[in-house]
Amino acid sequence: TMNYLEETRPFASEAGHEKTLVDLRARMREIKLTNMAREFVVSLGFFGLIVLAVMLMARSITRPIVSLTRTARELAGGHFDAARKLASNQPDEVGELSRAFAIMADNLKASRDELQRNMTDLQAAERQLRLFFEQSADIMGIAGHDTNIIYVNPAFLNTLGYRNDEIIGRSYVDLIHPEDISFSLEAVAALGEGKNLDAFENRFRARDGNYRRILWNVSSDIP
Repeated sequence: TMNYLEETRPFASEAGHEKTLVDLRARMREIKLTNMAREFVVSLGFFGLIVLAVMLMARSITRPIVSLTRTARELAGGHFDAARKLASNQPDEVGELSRAFAIMADNLKASRDELQRNMTDLQAAERQLRLFFEQSADIMGIAGHDTNIIYVNPAFLNTLGYRNDEIIGRSYVDLIHPEDISFSLEAVAALGEGKNLDAFENRFRARDGNYRRILWNVSSDIP
């Protein structure tokens, strides 16, 4: 019996050692898995923080962009005061863009106001000029460089007997007496060179077929 125990004691020791190794390996795997799980949780939490930070940054960026887009639509509709609502005190690029946008809106508003004033002045001058034309007893008219008549006053129509629709768009050369066409065209060429005509006389055909001798003072619009 003693011999048997002595022979089996090393076997029991090796079996215990292997069991200890197995337990140690299992424990190490458990610790490794625990560490991996912990790292995964930490990584997941870190990723969540990154996503949250990106969302907050995106929100802080997209909100001013949306505001700029809305303001651009209002500016397109002529509401230039809409730029006052932009938050222009931000120190970043979005703030710079907002401030530039507000300056552009102010410049557009100033340009629009000046254009409106000029249009008002132009309309007033046009009314005065039309009143002068229509009330003048002298024959007056405006023609293009192509000799087509653009506008005539009532005195022109009354003197020659035409209706307005019979004159507008018609070449005044068609109304000139055949004997006066040559030197009249020379006068037209002089107008094309920027020269004015003083006391220029030719004959115009009236609606009844007779000719009226007319003394013209003609100004060229060519400087």
